[in-house]
Amino acid sequence: MIHPEEGRLRALMDDELAAQEAGELRAHLAGCADCNRTLRRLQEAQLLTTALLYASDVLAPTERVEARLDEGRRGGAPTGVVSTGAAVRSFRWPIGRSELTRAALLLLGFAGAVAAAVHPASPVRRWLTKDEPGVTLAPAPVSPAPVAVRDVGVRVAVGDAGIRITLVEMAAGASIGVTWVEEGPAAVYAPEGTRFNTSEAQGRIEVVVAAGPVRIELPRSASPATLLVNGSRYLEKTGERIDYAGPPALVDGATVRFQVR
Repeated sequence: MIHPEEGRLRALMDDELAAQEAGELRAHLAGCADCNRTLRRLQEAQLLTTALLYASDVLAPTERVEARLDEGRRGGAPTGVVSTGAAVRSFRWPIGRSELTRAALLLLGFAGAVAAAVHPASPVRRWLTKDEPGVTLAPAPVSPAPVAVRDVGVRVAVGDAGIRITLVEMAAGASIGVTWVEEGPAAVYAPEGTRFNTSEAQGRIEVVVAAGPVRIELPRSASPATLLVNGSRYLEKTGERIDYAGPPALVDGATVRFQVR
């Protein structure tokens, strides 16, 4: 099972997913306890962050401002000016050292708590997930690197006798591609493990196929040319005439493709 990344879960919490994607993700959550625990942890972290942001909001001392304005009206020593439209009045707006200290501590606490909440080894994160001992997110699956398949093959010069290619032990569903080339020998290529038996004098290539697919090259001048697969005739060329007697042939330019039945 492939688990969604935390970024997609956060997007679901913030209603940032398209309706179809959100529906698919909720369907996954309905049957996945691990992802539900991850979602609950993210929600708790979001609540903690919201609470810290709320606590860090230091309200302006409006009552002290009003008091200082009244004091200015009575002739107190001015340190600044504020315009009220009708007149210019002086006021003093002191913010005590204790208020500044409290605001600084709250902001530092907020930054530290957010950093701790996201650090894997922090006690804050362990507190947020204290009801989930030993739970870890499954690592994303890693697709294995594709294994290169090595082909082997043979070539046989085409003489007056033409060419006859016989393939045996071909699995059903395997593909065969025949490409007509302007000149050169006839050639057969198949995965490693395939066995070949050839006779240039007779214009014959016999192949015991280990696995598919099989690639064949035939010169256009070859005549006659025959392809037999598991005892059935797939291709017959006489002169310029070519008959595809086997399963349906897919012709694409100079290449003809068969699927073994």
